[in-house]
Amino acid sequence: MKKINYTLLMCVLVSTFYFSARQWTWSNSNGGPAGRTGAPTAGGSNELTCQGCHGGAINQGTNLLSLNIAGNPQSFQPSTTYDLTATFSNPGSGGHGFQVVALDPQLASTGTFIPGTGSKLVSGNGRQYITHNNPNNSSWTFKWTSPATLPSSVNF
Repeated sequence: MKKINYTLLMCVLVSTFYFSARQWTWSNSNGGPAGRTGAPTAGGSNELTCQGCHGGAINQGTNLLSLNIAGNPQSFQPSTTYDLTATFSNPGSGGHGFQVVALDPQLASTGTFIPGTGSKLVSGNGRQYITHNNPNNSSWTFKWTSPATLPSSVNF
């Protein structure tokens, strides 16, 4: 009887630790996991979005996220670094975040992101992303360097 109680107690403790640790690892106040942009994939589906963990509508209502490229270029030059800014239009209070990927027409990651204050790089599924590293910001500036051989278009 004592052995069964001991085993049951150990199962409860291990389960409590496991689920507590899992909940902790899902906390992404310093940036989400790679592949949460909703971007299309070569397989014909779309990546997940932030809704998987946060719920609610994304980029709707009065608080919209915009991505601006300094100088508003009409085209990119090879191997050139550009300043980008992701900004919420009506931030209010609470945490905010973003994740951006640059894709060529074949839906492959193109160019290289360089993080700025409050942002960081994450990689997954053969793609490079830039994401928030501080959810208390409502604007983040970072850089993107175009590839040496430019694709016909780049979608962020």
